Amino acid sequence: MIKNWLRKKFHESWKSLKTKKPLIIIQCRINSKRLPYKALYPIAGIPLVVFLFKRLKQGLSKDNYHLVLATTKKSEDDIVATWANEENINVIRGEENNVVSRYNDCLDSFNTNVVVRVTGDNPFTCPNIIKLIIDRMVDHSVDYVQPIDIPYGAGAEAY
Repeated sequence: MIKNWLRKKFHESWKSLKTKKPLIIIQCRINSKRLPYKALYPIAGIPLVVFLFKRLKQGLSKDNYHLVLATTKKSEDDIVATWANEENINVIRGEENNVVSRYNDCLDSFNTNVVVRVTGDNPFTCPNIIKLIIDRMVDHSVDYVQPIDIPYGAGAEAY
């Protein structure tokens, strides 16, 4: 009897996650060691990162999701911050070599229980996959979800 009560309470607490907007963090910085300036490379005639911003905005309503760009304070990242502002995406700037600190700054700024990590160099990140992994996380009361067997550059992860 106590076991069933605990299971029910645990499941109810996970269901309450749906009452707060998930935070979609797009991490992006220009200074990549493998391919510098890759976020600026054109796709469909616009910078890759802007293509991603537009794709996410189109598929994830502002009423149901927080979209935020986590980038660095370095002047070379001013361009991605400017593009995010132009797309009405929130911007949090932090230390270049401490992405965890940038995530913590995002969490300090937004009231959420679910965070979705998206990388700025994956232009085909699918808003529907983001919705599915959030639903899977909440419905199955798990702490982390990452889809498998989807095209490279289309995924995200939630925790």
